Amino acid sequence: MRTTILWAPHPDDEVLYTGAYVAMCATRGDRLVLVAVTDGGGSAAKPSSWSVEDLQRVRAAEQRASWEHLARTAAVDIRRLAQPDGAVASSVVQVYAQALEKIYAPGAEHYVCGHAGSGHPDHRAVVAGVKAAGARVVRFTRSPSETAGGTTYRPTGANLTAVQLAVDAYRAFGQTSVPGEFQALRDIGYVTRAFA
Repeated sequence: MRTTILWAPHPDDEVLYTGAYVAMCATRGDRLVLVAVTDGGGSAAKPSSWSVEDLQRVRAAEQRASWEHLARTAAVDIRRLAQPDGAVASSVVQVYAQALEKIYAPGAEHYVCGHAGSGHPDHRAVVAGVKAAGARVVRFTRSPSETAGGTTYRPTGANLTAVQLAVDAYRAFGQTSVPGEFQALRDIGYVTRAFA
């Protein structure tokens, strides 16, 4: 069985960066593992009436619901690293990636939601950590607003429905935190772009 491991620096990255690809992997029967690197508690878009704990709870719930839609099962495999939002340590990511390589060897493929050129330090740290682990296959994805290049995955039928439901799971907070990225994803037809 093929194992596909998705590394999401923040809640919502798994659908914004890899939704169409994950839906395709679910259709072909992959074992899907989501590594939720942070809980997203550092978001500057937090409503003033919410505590950081409220934000973390909402973001984790949104992410779980989104992943259930993408993976098409309530028995989801989400590994939470509990790294601080805005201060991810690439060394922690490297150790965890090495452990996952041992658990799922041979044949795990790693996809990082983001790329080394990203402006966000958490995305850069996750890319660096997974690369340093020497994972067998590492591909990177780019945000919906970056429309050129890569291998394109365009969801149709049940896969499109899964991605749309995964996006809808972020209504409580995620879509208000990065509205431009969610709109860009809709505008391009929920496409995922992966790069070697």
